[in-house]
Amino acid sequence: VIGAVSGESYADYLREHVFTPLAMKHTFASEPEAMRNGLATGHQVWFGVPVDADTYRSDYIAAGWLTSSVGDMGNYLIAQLNGGIYAGRSVLSAQGIEEMHRGVSKVGTGGSYGMGWLADSLNGVPVVSHDGDALNMNSDMVLVPSLSWAVELVATSDSLPVLLSASVTSTVKGVVSMLMGLKAPFTASPLVTYIVFDLLVLAFLGFQVWSLVRAVGRSQRPWRSRWASILRRAALPLGWRLVVATALIGLLWLLAAQLGASPLLIVNTDLGVSIVTIAVLLLVNGAVRTARAYIAAQSVTTLAEPLAPSSAAPWSRR
Repeated sequence: VIGAVSGESYADYLREHVFTPLAMKHTFASEPEAMRNGLATGHQVWFGVPVDADTYRSDYIAAGWLTSSVGDMGNYLIAQLNGGIYAGRSVLSAQGIEEMHRGVSKVGTGGSYGMGWLADSLNGVPVVSHDGDALNMNSDMVLVPSLSWAVELVATSDSLPVLLSASVTSTVKGVVSMLMGLKAPFTASPLVTYIVFDLLVLAFLGFQVWSLVRAVGRSQRPWRSRWASILRRAALPLGWRLVVATALIGLLWLLAAQLGASPLLIVNTDLGVSIVTIAVLLLVNGAVRTARAYIAAQSVTTLAEPLAPSSAAPWSRR
């Protein structure tokens, strides 16, 4: 839309109409340009261990891959609190700023979403906030217009378990609460989050491996009723596991849609890899059980077939 209306590229428009007026000299819409100017290394956390990662997506630049410094974001937040004006230069009218902050669409987590900002309240005081993550960096900012406060937190690491536990968001809101003279709300520790996450993953994977080994090693019991046994010992073991595996993969797609990210990007995380691995083990487990049940059924069928009468003369004792 910006390109069609202005005739400029998205990056050029931001540089001319936002970055330059707000003296944002360390803010870029291009990763190569940001790297030449000292872009910090982002980290993607895998099962609690931060690993250097570059998740940059040029096609997602407007959704969260702009790079900036804390100082530059301070200039941006000052303009947000000052009717669109920074150092005497206006980038947007006061009415435009007010319209940006006005929530129009209710969201499930509470508050209303406007033009890039979530309008809500904190400790009974109206606030507007915006967060962003690129799965290797995370940031969150909260504005308290009535008090002319702005708080931003930037982290050079990110992960889905920590993101879903809202650690960064809770920390920022905790800072705002303390500025108000109140106690900070509970913030989930990333360490505790990962201890719980890792234990759950190990438990699920361990159970699936144990179940698979047990399925391979156990002997098949005799079939009593053929059709009932086919349903119970062949169809059900694969059927319910197929349903659960499909639901797990669907959960990843829903999560990707919720975060506005590519499903492949979500799969390439510790949470994504864990879910896919569990889903695959479920399917393998079900397939092995069904195959063994089928082989057992064939054996029972073979043994149950009547012997064909012999055309040879019977033996007699002489």
